[in-house]
Amino acid sequence: MPFFEFTFPLPSNFGSIFNYLYGFWLNSFLTSFIFFKLFSLTSDIKIPIYVYILMTFSLSGIFARSLGGILIIIIVYSLIFYFFLNQNYTYNPIIFFLLIGLGYFYYSTSLIGSQYVSLVSYFTGKYSTAFINYGINFILLINFGIAYFILSKMKPLIQQYSKIVISLHPVISWIVNLFLISFLVFRNIYHTQFFKVNNLQYGLTGIVYGILTYLIIKYITRYFLYQQRSVNLENEMNSLQVYTSHIEEMYDNLRLFRHDYKNLLLSLDDAIKQRNIDQVESIFNRVILPTNTKIDTQNTVLSKLSQVQSLEIKSLLFDKVSLALEKGIKVNLEIEKPITPSSKIDTIDLIRIISILFDNAINAATKAKDGKINFAFFDDQNDQILIIGNTTTEEKVDLQRLTKQSSRILTPAVHGLGLRNLRQLLSRYPFIENRLDSHNHYFEQAIIIHPN
Repeated sequence: MPFFEFTFPLPSNFGSIFNYLYGFWLNSFLTSFIFFKLFSLTSDIKIPIYVYILMTFSLSGIFARSLGGILIIIIVYSLIFYFFLNQNYTYNPIIFFLLIGLGYFYYSTSLIGSQYVSLVSYFTGKYSTAFINYGINFILLINFGIAYFILSKMKPLIQQYSKIVISLHPVISWIVNLFLISFLVFRNIYHTQFFKVNNLQYGLTGIVYGILTYLIIKYITRYFLYQQRSVNLENEMNSLQVYTSHIEEMYDNLRLFRHDYKNLLLSLDDAIKQRNIDQVESIFNRVILPTNTKIDTQNTVLSKLSQVQSLEIKSLLFDKVSLALEKGIKVNLEIEKPITPSSKIDTIDLIRIISILFDNAINAATKAKDGKINFAFFDDQNDQILIIGNTTTEEKVDLQRLTKQSSRILTPAVHGLGLRNLRQLLSRYPFIENRLDSHNHYFEQAIIIHPN
């Protein structure tokens, strides 16, 4: 088998219309179906039935016969998945989901397919070619069933690997991808007999690759998961120190205010004794009233944040709210009941999501007249919802333009900044919905965490 083999089969080459439909078109459809179905299983991307039918005409059954053809299939299919069917993933996990599906299908084929050929050739003699040709589609389905069963059992591990390794350590994930491609190279060597490889050796190699693939994914994921937990613990300790320092700082400010307040009362007492109403009014409006408002605002913020059960999130929100208040932005928090951030999202990722949303909101509200930020965090039946909105200089933000900016490059636009990073973060969690709305000089984003 050469590196490329794209000979288009003609009906005359099959002897009959039945053989042509069964041996060529049905084989091509089954191959496309298997590739797409295994990808859909591992990625959770639903593929419409019309795509299966259209891809039959891609002749994947013919392309899949050579290494060059398989590489073309991988490139073309991955681009189709990325641009037309995918709403959540970046390109890197798309490639992996496709390769892992192809990998376990071909691992199974190396064992079942090769032994089928050996057994048929041994028992049927001169009729072996006919038996092999008519049985090939059934063998495809058997191999598909084996691959589907294995991948369905591995799915939680594959999803965890995608979230932890592919998203955070892309170089490692591409090394794993190359390992998966290496079996396709070995498959081509077996079929071309570039090196002498018999059916038993080919089948055993497929088994070894299947076991190694599982172990590599498992232990790489476990290593980085432990590493991430260590980082989370360190961040939690840092957050505790930061939050404690905030409390100490507020206590010091209140103690200083208490000292200054005594002096203000003495000045106010003198003004009252002297019947100097103008001075009394000046002291009240210039010092007492603003200070009282500031203390009330801080107390309100702290009382609302006490409902957040995650120390890291609580510390982050305190930082962002304090920054907004320092910039003269009005902040309204709606966290009415105790809430624990969803365990389905990594704490570091949730911190980054909230940080991006708050930073964008502060940037926009600072430029707007009467800047204001509203933040809400609550449970709604089975969903957990995080909403942040802010005033804007524009009467209505162009959401379509904003989405295009966030999907391509970072831009200096008010809300374009950081949204690409936000999109990449959310791509790790297909169960998260991101809604955008803008009207009457107000922009709002909602992060809705569905149960699945």
